[in-house]
Amino acid sequence: MVSYFGSDISNMDGVLIVNKELGWTSHDVVAKLRSILGVRKIGHTGTLDPAATGVLVILIGKATRILRFLDDNQKEYIAEIRLGISTDTLDAEGRVEKITEVPWTSLDSIKAICKGFEGEIEQIPPVYSAVKIGGQRLYQLARKGRAVHPSPRRVNIYEIEVVNWQPPSLVLRVVCSRGTYIRTLAADIGGKLGCGGHLSGLRRVRSGEFTIDRALSVEDITVLAKAGDLAPNIMSIDDALKRFPYVKLNPDEADRFKHGGALKLSTTFDGATTVRVRNSEGHLLGVAKLDLAQNMMRPVCVLQ
Repeated sequence: MVSYFGSDISNMDGVLIVNKELGWTSHDVVAKLRSILGVRKIGHTGTLDPAATGVLVILIGKATRILRFLDDNQKEYIAEIRLGISTDTLDAEGRVEKITEVPWTSLDSIKAICKGFEGEIEQIPPVYSAVKIGGQRLYQLARKGRAVHPSPRRVNIYEIEVVNWQPPSLVLRVVCSRGTYIRTLAADIGGKLGCGGHLSGLRRVRSGEFTIDRALSVEDITVLAKAGDLAPNIMSIDDALKRFPYVKLNPDEADRFKHGGALKLSTTFDGATTVRVRNSEGHLLGVAKLDLAQNMMRPVCVLQ
């Protein structure tokens, strides 16, 4: 396929880190990039709401096959919470349900309250969310006026840091697991203070190893693509998976791997259960899972 800039990029495979702008859905970004790059096969990890900005990891071509190996990574956010105002969606887009005076609280007390949410905790997903009940998404049921009662989920909050406390505004840096709702965290912190609150702003600054300092806006990507200078900003699939150790195969082993055959392990990997697989020339062939009990390596993603 040829992009509207005329560059032949039919063999483009890799990862592009996008700095999503306010108001765009994650799908909007994907649709725009399909048009800019002339590539149909594009996906993304970790959906961002339209009201959120920051890191959106875009997978291009064969890189869409490695989604499962990237989507469970830690996420890091800068979150702004407006205390004293509760909304039905738990963010600034929703209907105001209650306004309460924010009690005077010292910085040390705020830090202590936030620290209390660190670790493995239970969260109830927002009623206006994409979580499914009975095959329907919660927000669809909520918009129909149906009463919904989502079940709590266990998530991990690895770190909460108070960045700024200027009542009624609280700014936090949050490092968390996939599936964590920062909107719920905002409302829960407000609940601890007895005044309620909602998420008034959210910026994702990291998704796994992918950070905001490497992210490009859609406008940046358009300019670079038009000039033919986008390629250096596209991370190879091998580099995107660099957190996994790798194993090299000889030609016979590589052929067996490419046809889905399991292989005997010839080396050990400290604590690893997933490995990158390369051929004797160092080219990435795919990803394998280790069966340590049987000392075998089994293909789970073949790229070549």
